[in-house]
Amino acid sequence: MGFFFEDYFPSLGWLDRLTGMRARLERNFSKLDGFYQEVIDEHRDPAWRWEEDRAEDAIDALLNIQKR
Repeated sequence: MGFFFEDYFPSLGWLDRLTGMRARLERNFSKLDGFYQEVIDEHRDPAWRWEEDRAEDAIDALLNIQKR
């Protein structure tokens, strides 16, 4: 959690780069993107997909929509 100047004062958005908040935000998004990509790759793996105990979840539903 932090204060972003750009959220309240768009013309002062350059201060976010000076304070390091922009780099912190981009680093966090990069980590989340990596995590979500792992989850998607797991769901696309045929060996994992067809386990008998596994019910379809939201990721499966979204991937099915993407296929169609």
